[in-house]
Order: sequence, then C-alpha cells, then structure tokens
Amino acid sequence: VVQLGGGWLFGVVWQHRYFDGWLVLPWTLATSVWYSVALVGYNYLWCAERSRWVNLSLLAGLAIDVALNLALLPRLGLLGAALSAAAARMATLVILGWILRRLGMGVDRGLVLLAALPLVLPVSPWLTLLALALALSGRVGALACFSRREYRRLVEIAAELRARLVGQPAG
Repeated sequence: VVQLGGGWLFGVVWQHRYFDGWLVLPWTLATSVWYSVALVGYNYLWCAERSRWVNLSLLAGLAIDVALNLALLPRLGLLGAALSAAAARMATLVILGWILRRLGMGVDRGLVLLAALPLVLPVSPWLTLLALALALSGRVGALACFSRREYRRLVEIAAELRARLVGQPAG
C-alpha cells in the first residue's frame, strides 16, 4: 500500500524532486519488513537469555552491508546503498533463522514464505498484494502461510470478534 501511494507522494507532494527515493522505495520497504521479522527472533533470543546470538547476527549483517556498499555504492549510488542494505538484512535474517532453529525455536514454512514476499516488491506492488492475498487466503497450497488448523482457528477468532462487535450496543 505504501508503494502504491508512493507515486503520488514522490510525484505530487514532492513535485518529482526526489525521484531517486522513488527508485529505492521497494528495497527500503523490503529492508523494513525483514528488520521487523528479525525483531521477533531477537525477542526470542533475549527472553531465552541468548543475547550474544543477536549481536553475532547483527555483526554478520553489518559486515555484509559494508562489503556490499564498498562494491555497489560507487557504481549504483543510492540504489547500490539500498540494495546493500536489503541484501545485508536478508542475510542477517537467514543467519538468525539458522541460529533460532539450532536453539530450538520452530520456524515454519508460513513465516519463511511471508519473509520472502518483499522480494516481489521491486517487480510490482500489485503482484506483491496478489501474492500476499494468496498466501493469507490459504487457497493455493504451495503459497499458503497457514496450516489448515491455523486457518480454521483464525476463522473462528474472526467470527468471535464479529459476534462481540455486533452483539454490543453502539457506544
């Protein structure tokens, strides 16, 4: 949704002055999503009192980011910096996933699928929304991010919430 409104923001509001920002927006959004997913893993490690593993994954990501910036920034400018940050964040997330699995946290297919969806953002925001809708709907088995049991539970929760909202008198 942010990317869909980006054309208006960069074109109308900022009057095309920051066109390079528009070019890196998909990669910036992907980096933000991957950082948010990583926070869940960091939280697990902090609660398990394994914070050194958080530092290890962040250090690895920083090293990858610096190395990629040295290679891409002179050639691609701002786009190179955005690509470096995205690749480093993705690598950090992969390293973190490996650490989490070794320490006993379950990482299911749905989480991996949702974490991979931002790779579609540079192709098309509409394609990304379609892939997200398919993943959340559970209609396409290979793209389903929830098991049948999880999907049924989500439908039950939605029905309970709807009943609560409809059953209560207006405020």
